[in-house]
Amino acid sequence: MLSEFGIIGLTIFIILLLIPLLFLVRLLFNNNFKIYHLPLISLLGMSIHFYAISAITGAVPWMVLGLAIASTYRKT
Repeated sequence: MLSEFGIIGLTIFIILLLIPLLFLVRLLFNNNFKIYHLPLISLLGMSIHFYAISAITGAVPWMVLGLAIASTYRKT
């Protein structure tokens, strides 16, 4: 990721990953899961996969990241 987008792109990508993951940690401690928080759990699994493989190919990882970010801003 660093070689493709540089330091600025890597920083933006880490921020995009941290926002929903920190929201997921807060939900874990409050035990307040709803069905629309499932993209956050899949983002956690996808982040573990990124650590092992370190390749973002195709549109599915970006879709999961977008769904996870959207579920953090959902108001009910």
